[in-house]
Amino acid sequence: MIDEQKIREYVKKAHYVASRHGFHDQKHSNEHWLCLVISEVMESVEADRKGHRANREAFEREAVKRQMPGHNIEHRRFHFNQFIKDSIEDEIADAAIRIFDFIGELYGDRMVYTFGGASRFAVASFPETAFRFVKEVLGDRMIELSESIEYLYAWAESLNFDLDWHIEWKMRYNVFRPKLHGKSY
Repeated sequence: MIDEQKIREYVKKAHYVASRHGFHDQKHSNEHWLCLVISEVMESVEADRKGHRANREAFEREAVKRQMPGHNIEHRRFHFNQFIKDSIEDEIADAAIRIFDFIGELYGDRMVYTFGGASRFAVASFPETAFRFVKEVLGDRMIELSESIEYLYAWAESLNFDLDWHIEWKMRYNVFRPKLHGKSY
């Protein structure tokens, strides 16, 4: 079951960090933001094609060392890049964070969530699952944003990983990235 309060916190933080990093310096269309969500989903397909899964256990082992004096943010970034970055889990978390930011831009804290509806998620191959997500976003009508979040949680569950854990670590990582995360938009 998805924790609505946690989602509201993610929306607030994702939108705040994205705004601080220049993503909202210009007004963009809904299609712009949805395309960025889709790009993250496509990056997850590439990660799947490469067999790149996150190594959470190794990362957490190194996290214990980070508590020691002398282990600064660069050490954390190094281990995140080594064990988590650009993995399937990381890219699906990125898609969720993009959706959270989009919700923050459109609705702020006024979003009405409708979790628990009929799930459109069905276990299929990784590319088919990604395509179904993209098709729903790009189809004749945009699916409710809360349904897209629900879809990503179901997908993560089918892949046997904790999406919340990956979202939380990726948000920590994003705080220290450069403006626009080093990209042009």
